[in-house]
Order: sequence, then structure tokens, then C-alpha cells
Amino acid sequence: MPTARPAPPILALHLLDEQTKPPIPKVGTGCPSIDRALKGGLSYGQITAIEGARGTGKTLIALHILTTHLLSSPTARAAIVDTRGIHSPPYFLRDIVQARLGGDVGKIEGVLDRVMVMRVFDVWGLCEGVEEVGRGLREKRVDSGTEKTLEIADSEGESSDSYDNIGADPPKSAPKLSSTLLLVDLLTPLFTTLMQTSQTTALSLLHTLLRTLHHLTASHSLCSILLNSAYPVPNSTNSINHPASIFSKLPAHRPALGRSFGFCVDTRVYLSKVPKGGDDAEDRVLGRDGGKVVGVVEVLGERSGGGEGRWGWWDCVVSPLNHLERHLLA
Repeated sequence: MPTARPAPPILALHLLDEQTKPPIPKVGTGCPSIDRALKGGLSYGQITAIEGARGTGKTLIALHILTTHLLSSPTARAAIVDTRGIHSPPYFLRDIVQARLGGDVGKIEGVLDRVMVMRVFDVWGLCEGVEEVGRGLREKRVDSGTEKTLEIADSEGESSDSYDNIGADPPKSAPKLSSTLLLVDLLTPLFTTLMQTSQTTALSLLHTLLRTLHHLTASHSLCSILLNSAYPVPNSTNSINHPASIFSKLPAHRPALGRSFGFCVDTRVYLSKVPKGGDDAEDRVLGRDGGKVVGVVEVLGERSGGGEGRWGWWDCVVSPLNHLERHLLA
């Protein structure tokens, strides 16, 4: 039986800073139930991991957030690091943008032109993709006059993103730049493949990547979204290395990439699908097909605290053209 843990101590100075600090801008999904669970959406300047088993809607939720971001400003931009080849060209994103804007082809193309898609095939390609995003953000800051010089990192030396300032806030005197969102879809296959060869190397590269991304995200107020798979585990090990879920009666799944991955991100969001009603639950228990399900979004962890256990749901609308889930209803 789990035991209660004492709350960590909080300094009065920290509480004062929280009261005087301006609210962090957020980007939502457009689905009210999910956005309430996320307290308005995902935060800029933070890394969010969206985790779940195959078919639970990780890419669907991420693309709705990306669309909301792009439609929030005519200068908003986004980058997708595609490890599976499903965003080149971005047909899925086009469907969602079209659902939001209607049939105005010119507006749709204008929105999609602000999305950069990078197809990568291994961990090193992923690291190069993240560095390319960082290079673009640094060049944009130089063009706007917030930096006097642009330093190009030496391939044999240290990266220009210094690890000494991880977590530092962006310069307060910098003029407002167009916001950027980074989506990595999907982390899991690259690192699990490398782990089969050398787990030590894979974990070292993963932590180095996350440290670099953390600094990049905080320095440029980037909204970074990392998609991570989850795999079924025996019930006897469900409580080991797995955050507590209020839907513990569901078939047990554990997010991939180990416990340490969860400590390297700011927010962990877990996706699952549950029976819609009592009859649907009975169908699942008895193994009958045809039971209706709804998608569930649950906050498993939040670095700032206060969000754990919040959840929302959505119904899935199937596109008549390709029979794939594209839109969210709540």
C-alpha cells in the first residue's frame, strides 16, 4: 500500500517570485476538455513528453497543438523532426488545418509554408535536426538585433549551446520574436534500436540531447513536444518504474526509454483509450468486438507541480476520405 510522502519545503522567496512572475504563454489543442486538463495547453519554454501505446492518438494531439500554434500568429513557425516518414509531405497536418480553415487553399498553403519537416533515420540525424532548429533561432535573433554576433559551433569542439546555463530564462530585454514549436515524432524507435547494440551509448546520447534541447527550449521560449511510445508489461511489474495513473485498471503499459527520461522533461502527458460506457466496458472484458472507446489525456508528471492527476477526454471523428482519426470533440 503506497505511503504518503511529505511535501518538499518551499522558500518564501520562491512564492514571492511565483506571484510576481508573468504568466507563461501556452498553446492548446482546441478541445476544451483536453485544454482544461492541461491548464490551458502546453507551455512555451518547456519540454512536454506525450506518451502512450500505439494508436492512442499521440500524433493526432500533437498536430492539433501544432495547428493551434500556427494559427495563433501569421509569423508563428514550426519544425517537425520526422523519424517515421509520415509527415513528408504533411498530409495529416493538411487535413487538420483544412478542418480549421475550411476550403481556402491559399490560406492552407500559407500556413503549411511555415512548417519545416526534417526526415531523420538515426539518433545522429535527430541531433543534427535539433541543432538545425537552434541554428535557425540564433540567426533569427541576430537579424532582430538581440545578439551582436552569430557563433557557429565547431564540430570538434563544444556546441555553441553552453550547458552551463541550462534552464536559464530568455533575456528580458529581447524584443518579441515569432514563436516556434518543435515536434519530434517519434523518439522511441531511434533509441530502442541503438539500445539493442549499446544501452550505455543510447542513454548517454539521449541525456545529452535532452540537455541541449532543454537549454534551447528555455533560451528561445520554444514549445518542444517529444512523442514516446509505451509497451505492455505484466501486471506484477506495473507499479515498478511507472508513474501512478488514475486509470490503473486498464491493461498495463509502461512508457519507453526508462525512468530517467521522465526526469528530463517538464511535463509528462499519457494517452490511453477507455470504454465509453458500461456496455462497452463489458464488451472489452468479454473480448467482444465493436465496443466504443474515447481517448483520455492524463497528466502524469509536472515539474512545477499541481498538474498530476488532471485528465480530459475526446471523441474521435473519422475522416470519410481516409478513415483515419483527424478531429477532436469533447
